[in-house]
Amino acid sequence: LQPIARIAELNGAVTWIADGRQAEVRPAVGAEVTGGTLEVSSLDSWAEVIFRDGSSVWVSGPAVVTLSDGEAGKLIRVREGDLSLEVSPQPPGKPMRVITPSAEAVVLGTQFNISANSSSTSLTVNEGRVRVTRLADGSVQEVDADYRVVAALERESQFKSHPRGDHVPIWKSELPRDARQGEWRPGTGGRPGALRAEAHLFRGDHGDQIAPILLHTAVVGPSMGAMPPVLLTEGARVRIHGRLDRSFRVSFGFGTHHSRGGFSGKFATEREIGVDQNADGCFEIEISLDEFPRMKSRFPESPAGHELVWFWVQTPRQDVGLEVHGVELISREASSKR
Repeated sequence: LQPIARIAELNGAVTWIADGRQAEVRPAVGAEVTGGTLEVSSLDSWAEVIFRDGSSVWVSGPAVVTLSDGEAGKLIRVREGDLSLEVSPQPPGKPMRVITPSAEAVVLGTQFNISANSSSTSLTVNEGRVRVTRLADGSVQEVDADYRVVAALERESQFKSHPRGDHVPIWKSELPRDARQGEWRPGTGGRPGALRAEAHLFRGDHGDQIAPILLHTAVVGPSMGAMPPVLLTEGARVRIHGRLDRSFRVSFGFGTHHSRGGFSGKFATEREIGVDQNADGCFEIEISLDEFPRMKSRFPESPAGHELVWFWVQTPRQDVGLEVHGVELISREASSKR
């Protein structure tokens, strides 16, 4: 089999399963790959794959993506995940096709972002045009630059491209709508509804030989909703409301896109959270954007000026009952008015 692409960058829990094989391998940066499936297991992991014609695909976890390239053109199947694609002009009659559980996108050459899960796909076009078909009923939308569309399995949901809108500097999660990972538990007995962290394994960064680490993660984000893009600004703060069974060291982080562009970086920090059992273990913490260091040197030093895509809260090794009740982005101007 001829290679169709190479691994340009990766971080964290990333595996590759080549077509016709069952064994998972840890790919190396620069490795050439034939068709196969890329699995990115956690939010703090990502990979970039570049096809032979220069088209690039950024994949952020958790994600499962299958790539192929043949006589009919390039085909990318997305079971779940966040992708940022920069597609070189494709040969006549051989467009790139991107298929998710709820939509199919046909691409001749453009830059766009996709966020997909088992029931819904959000697609934002930054350059060019993408033809999107909703698989539930075959409806088609032509999505131009600076427009977005959401294709859900429910036929009753709206399927119409609309302008991305101007950036907004504040955001407050609406759960369960904005849940990206975790188990939603409705409120009962006076307790608020909560997004309970889900367990998954981290097997180390590329090249590490470590025993798997059990992580518990909850993720929220504005990108799947219908609101305008959320811009991170200088002096902004993130406020997190949650609950723990006991005091514990918690990791907080987020992913970003370039303003009206593709994937730009990930930023993370840790805090020791002390909880009061008299308050049923609930906590509230505010963290300034400048207290989130970049996770890799190639990412921008500051997330200010970039779009917020998702935000995660995580505890390692132990299940301490982590729940997220809400996340807010508060601009400097909003903070000064309080």
